[in-house]
Amino acid sequence: EADPLRMMRITTATGDAYIENGLPQTGVEKWNEAFEYVKNLDKPRDKTTVRWGIGRALLLSGEPAEAKARFEEALERAKGIEDPGLQAMCYDYLGRSQAALGDYASALQSYETSLKLYSGTGNPMEVTRLGAFIGQVHENMGQLAQARKFYQQALQQFDKHSDRVNQATTLFVLGRLEMKSGNYEVAEAHLRKSIDATENMRRMSTS
Repeated sequence: EADPLRMMRITTATGDAYIENGLPQTGVEKWNEAFEYVKNLDKPRDKTTVRWGIGRALLLSGEPAEAKARFEEALERAKGIEDPGLQAMCYDYLGRSQAALGDYASALQSYETSLKLYSGTGNPMEVTRLGAFIGQVHENMGQLAQARKFYQQALQQFDKHSDRVNQATTLFVLGRLEMKSGNYEVAEAHLRKSIDATENMRRMSTS
């Protein structure tokens, strides 16, 4: 009661901890609890961020339709407070929910809008990650040449910034794509590199 904003931050952090440990449904509960702390405050950005967080938790819980509704709600509020960074986040995850529902055309539109907003806010790694998601949509649509182009562009940036997690993931999806194309030797090379990158992360881990 004395400090609802601090309680909101603690609760959302707890929700993320559950999500990271494979319990997204409990994460949804925590993010909903966090909203109760801020819903009556004059804090439009915090309320919008928590709505986005609820959507993210729902998406990771395998509920893309519910998540999409939350992202649309958060997006309208982000537009109202003229926050381009928050709008970019909302469009990004709205695209992910649309892609999960098989609405690839809408997902591409959302991703491209997010890309423009992220580019204007100086978030190069978010731009790179979005490029990889755009590649995934093209792959799901059977447009393998387009998907390959986006994956390769993303991989160059992940290599440049030593982003090992996304590097390993992009090498894996490139391997999968080349298998679909019948390029088995190229696929094997990508998949071996993905394994090597993942094993390097395991060896480097201190936890």
